[in-house]
Amino acid sequence: KKKDREEGTKHELLVTDKEVEGVKSRYLGEKKAKKKVIKMTDKTRFAFDWEASEDTSVDFNPLYTDRHQAQLLFGRGLRAGIDMREQKKGSTYVEQMEAVRARQEEDMDIDSDEEQAQAQRDAAAAAREEQEKAIEQAYASRAKASEDKNMRLPGKHWSDKKVEEMSIRDWRIFREDFKIATRGGKVPNPMRAWTESSLPQEILDAVKEKGYKKPSPIQMQCIPLGLMNRDVVGVAQTGSGKTAAFV
Repeated sequence: KKKDREEGTKHELLVTDKEVEGVKSRYLGEKKAKKKVIKMTDKTRFAFDWEASEDTSVDFNPLYTDRHQAQLLFGRGLRAGIDMREQKKGSTYVEQMEAVRARQEEDMDIDSDEEQAQAQRDAAAAAREEQEKAIEQAYASRAKASEDKNMRLPGKHWSDKKVEEMSIRDWRIFREDFKIATRGGKVPNPMRAWTESSLPQEILDAVKEKGYKKPSPIQMQCIPLGLMNRDVVGVAQTGSGKTAAFV
């Protein structure tokens, strides 16, 4: 027993003060020191108020010259506690809406006028198209009547007919006989002789004096086109009379 007491005393001597404090704080709770609260006095308090004359932002930023005002419900709302009649006097929402509606009505009137003008233009274009179709039908019927008339005269060659009696079939045979090929729209009929052309008499006399008794195939087709002020590209053999047709 004496030996055990001596060992316990030695063990107690080995426990330090720091460990004792740790045991106390663990089981008895730790006493925390309170922080000192510094009270705000008038001397230490920062002053956030300043006079209007001290505001220099107006001089540097032009946005502050016209401050934005809150628009309740886009100008339709009213603030509580303020006279409604006074608020309505300062509100321009109704006038703005009336101006917008007036502009919309004007745009609708302009659109209706444009639609009427477009309808008139369409009607005029349709009338012109109908007129052109009627003219084409008249020409086609006249050509068909002439062809039918000539078809009733079997055995009559195109050389035995006058220019007025020539049919579409006769002109086709005439071009085939002289190997005349054309490309393009509304190509006039070729001339069969110098006398059937619309050249002035002075030119016809000069042609007769030079010995041109009969026009060549390139001259038969190019001269009527040239008299119509049409652009012509003529292709023929050398010496066939292209230059004379051009002159």
